[in-house]
Amino acid sequence: MTTRKDGKVTLIAVGDVGPIWEPVEPLVELALPVLRQGDIKYAQCERVYSEEGANKERGWVGPDVLHPRLANIYTAAGFNVVSLASNHSMGYREVGVLHNIETFNKLGIRAFGTGKNLAEARKPAIVEQNGVKIAFLGYNSILGPRDAATARKPGSTPVRVRTWYEPVDPQPGTPPRVMTMAFEEDVEAMVDDIRKAKRQADVVIMSIHWGIHFIPKVLAMYHPAVSHAAIDAGVNLILGCHAHKPAAIEVYKGKVCFYSLSNFVMQNAGLGVGFEGEASKPSSLDPTPFRRDKYLALEEWGVPRNPDYPNLPYGIDAPKTLMARLVISKQGVERASFIPTLIDTKLRPEPLKAGDPRFAELVEYWKWVSDEFPTRFHVEGDEVVIETPRVPS
Repeated sequence: MTTRKDGKVTLIAVGDVGPIWEPVEPLVELALPVLRQGDIKYAQCERVYSEEGANKERGWVGPDVLHPRLANIYTAAGFNVVSLASNHSMGYREVGVLHNIETFNKLGIRAFGTGKNLAEARKPAIVEQNGVKIAFLGYNSILGPRDAATARKPGSTPVRVRTWYEPVDPQPGTPPRVMTMAFEEDVEAMVDDIRKAKRQADVVIMSIHWGIHFIPKVLAMYHPAVSHAAIDAGVNLILGCHAHKPAAIEVYKGKVCFYSLSNFVMQNAGLGVGFEGEASKPSSLDPTPFRRDKYLALEEWGVPRNPDYPNLPYGIDAPKTLMARLVISKQGVERASFIPTLIDTKLRPEPLKAGDPRFAELVEYWKWVSDEFPTRFHVEGDEVVIETPRVPS
């Protein structure tokens, strides 16, 4: 951890974390020099860590329920703030939500985005560092029928989304336009949470599990509407996760929204092969047939596989990622940048250096996925700075 006396905090933020094979510690070895620059290190948890759930017959226990020892990946990386709100949160139903919170409490990591009931799930994780108080709020838009927390039930803090389809062309069989809109009552509750958090902290950061997974570049219609409502309410930074691919970076009213931080340390047996290319054997980690069907659907969506990554089965762009670096003061995010990062075939994220041709390729890639917004980037050293013009208050 860095030590500063200037009233500023460095936040390193990364995307989805959830390896399923041991040992986990070597997976972060290439990224540690960047992670150690952070006073606060944030990640998105993609698993449920429950010893009881891991030891049960699979049955109604989801394939993403792991033994708590695999949560050592978070301590190995030095993460101290983690969002638990995800479409995996209910893998061991309500009891798994509580076990996951307990796992991170034992590790000394501030977890947020889920709770024993909706009131608890809505509470921010407040971290004070170098005299700066930061509130983290977590939300989930990738929800099954029972995934949202309620007044009496554990789960994630919801921002539910309606989906409907409108014809673009009257010819039979042509693709429709997919329309999405967040539930108005959930957005109103989110806005209320943000305003309350602003009274408790200098800076509010929102993590949200959302997006269209696997398909390169594409965003859903609800994305900007929700992010703009959050920033209008007082959020200083948005960290989007879930899509398992890079997505746009937008600057709205001087505030940065990462629509997808992409993968960081992920493994999956979704193509029916084990790590290092060995055939999968039935085990508590073996995916269900439904899960395999989901990854086989990549071809139907027009997303090529990457044959070099059988255990990162999220499409051709899954190895592309970043490590966000934010300098924060009491006034907000003073500097926003990212380090282009590429996941190698051992599934280790490798921060790249300027001058490496892969660095330049990833900079161009992020310009491409962000080109629907007027976002501007420039390179300083080994970082890509996101230009955030001052907005009159």
